[in-house]
Order: sequence, then structure tokens, then C-alpha cells
Amino acid sequence: MIKELNLHTANWNCPSIEMRKVPGRPDQQLMQAMANPDYIKKQMGAGQAAGAEGARYILPLWQNLEAVALGTNIINRGIKKDSFYIPGDYCLQDLSQLQGLEPDFLSDPLIQAVLETIPAYAGQNLVLEAAAPFSILAALMDPLDLFLCFEKESKLLIEILHKIADASILYIKACIKAGCRVVSLADPVGTMDLVGEDYYRRFCGESEIHLMEGCQPFLDQAIMHICFKMSQSLLIAGLARTEPYGIPDDPADAMDILHFMADDPKVHFTGMTCLHDRMSNLRGSLIIRLKPRSIQCLP
Repeated sequence: MIKELNLHTANWNCPSIEMRKVPGRPDQQLMQAMANPDYIKKQMGAGQAAGAEGARYILPLWQNLEAVALGTNIINRGIKKDSFYIPGDYCLQDLSQLQGLEPDFLSDPLIQAVLETIPAYAGQNLVLEAAAPFSILAALMDPLDLFLCFEKESKLLIEILHKIADASILYIKACIKAGCRVVSLADPVGTMDLVGEDYYRRFCGESEIHLMEGCQPFLDQAIMHICFKMSQSLLIAGLARTEPYGIPDDPADAMDILHFMADDPKVHFTGMTCLHDRMSNLRGSLIIRLKPRSIQCLP
């Protein structure tokens, strides 16, 4: 199976294009607006923001909202009318600044607004985009500095990543309880092709597995789609395996297929496809199974 999947295609080009757009406005006004569920619903309904791709809606309205909840700021990376917002300047210079961190995403007003918005789209083609722990941390602190923690602060680094994962588990669980059935998980800064095999296994992959294991108990009527490069990294590192999944002809598009898989209580994770690739209907998706900790290829 691994040979057939060609897992070592490190130069695979991610087709993801950020489509979520919100009206340009000063940051403070934007933050206030984004904490208002009515504002989010208005954007969702207009199909101008929230990443509406046809009948698909993506929450939150910007990437890596978890990092914003932990203190990073927001910058506009758009051009003229095509405005979109992402985490901006690093707010930390040293990992020790996070000692004693107890992240609580659910208390953040922006996260609360997402949770209050979800019920209006329950049963529709709604996707929650979540970031893996390392990519959340890398939005707070320069990833190059995080790489330097490999030896001297490795214990603190994995402790912080686990705490971020624990907060993410509660956030994702609350979103599913509110009515979201499809979660998209990605680690854009923490894949093996970027950080190397040893670092990935010790930190990025370890924290990904910690998050996925924590989410698994409440994915019996929901599905977590793992992005292609993160799927690839998990498999190469020996942290997960794949199984084929028979998808009938009835599900016509990507969201239909994901909802079909979500209906199966035995399927929790899928991947090796790209949710943002508009040319794919995800019919080639595979089930991802986490390997027992006792046989995972961790150092």
C-alpha cells in the first residue's frame, strides 16, 4: 500500500488556495465584528466570506484562529478587494515565556462566536478548519527558534505542544457537539518535509497523534479529514496506517463523501487527498488508522 501511495513525493504541490475573504477594515473593528455571530452568519449567507466554495462553508473566517486566541495579532494579506486575514507578527521571543501555559480556547470571544455560528449551518456542508499544535505554536514564535529547542528545551516544547493539543481537543469537541460533522486538520508548518524526520517524530508528529487520539472518542458521527502532507508524514513516520474504503457511486461530491464516511461510527480519520483541490471529489480518500502506541515508530 505504501509503495502504491508514493508517500515520498516530497515535492507534491499543495493546491490549497485561501478563499476566505472579509471586508477590509481596521484591525480593532474587525476583531469586534468577528466576535459577533450575526456578522459571521451575514458573511456566510452572502457567500462572500467564510470560504464559501459553492455550497461549502468553512469556519473560522481566518486561518489558525487558535493562535489568535493565544495572543498573536492579525494582518491583512489580501490585495485591494481580495482581503483575507492570517496570524501576523510573532508575539513570543522565547519558549520560556510559555512556561505555565494553560490554554483555554473556549473562553476566547472569537472562538465562542464560531461555536454560536455553527448551529445555523448544522446539517449543511460546513467544515471546521483546525490547526495542529506545532503550527499553532509556530504562529506565536519564529519556527526557526522552535527548531533550536530540539535539544535544550525539548521537554518544555513537548509539554507546551500537548497542552495546546488538549485545548484543541476541547475546542473541536465543542464544535462537533454544536453540529459540525467535518473537521479538517492540517499542520502546514510541521510536516516532515519541512522539519525533518527526527524533529517530526519527536514533536510535530507526537503532538498530532496526541490531538487525534483525544478527538477519536467523539468522532463516531463526525469525520476528521487529515491534509495530504500531514497524512503523508504520519504514514512515513510509522505513526498511522491506511485502509481502502468502499465509497458507492451515490455520493456525488467531496462533502457528500465526507458525510457518508461520517455516518460510519467505525471511521474517524480520512486523508491522502486534499479538501481544497477543486478538481478532486475525494473519491480516492483512504481511512487512516492510528497505530497503537506500543508499535509506533517513535524514538
